Amino acid sequence: MGAEPVNPPWLCGASLT
Repeated sequence: MGAEPVNPPWLCGASLT
């Protein structure tokens, strides 16, 4: 997250796990 391109919130949540 952060350095990644614009993406949906659910993708962001999956990246946190």
